[in-house]
Amino acid sequence: MNFSTLLNTEWAQVEVIDLINDGSGLAFGIIGGRSTGVVVKTILPGGVADRDGRLQSGDHILQIGEVNLRGLGSEQVASVLRQCGIHVRMVVARPVESTSSDYQVTVSAEKIFNLARPLKI
Repeated sequence: MNFSTLLNTEWAQVEVIDLINDGSGLAFGIIGGRSTGVVVKTILPGGVADRDGRLQSGDHILQIGEVNLRGLGSEQVASVLRQCGIHVRMVVARPVESTSSDYQVTVSAEKIFNLARPLKI
């Protein structure tokens, strides 16, 4: 996947996030499907992702390790995450308002996808 092309066309912020799983799980929930993409729904307080501070609710997960997630559903993405072991590298993207200086997410994942319960990782 060419992330610079993606950055210029769909997203204003793409970030690589490295997390170290301490054995308690990464402590975030995902939601979405093959056609919509997989989005971070919730960050569980005090968990690995929360303590790291970079992953945000509404982030679209584009890649985990070397695995491009395009066309995968949330169950498949959860499986990829579980197979990562201790070190988890994710590429995420978040839509941002071009006129905002603080880069706030413009539309929540719930409004975009209108989906129910997240899958907890």
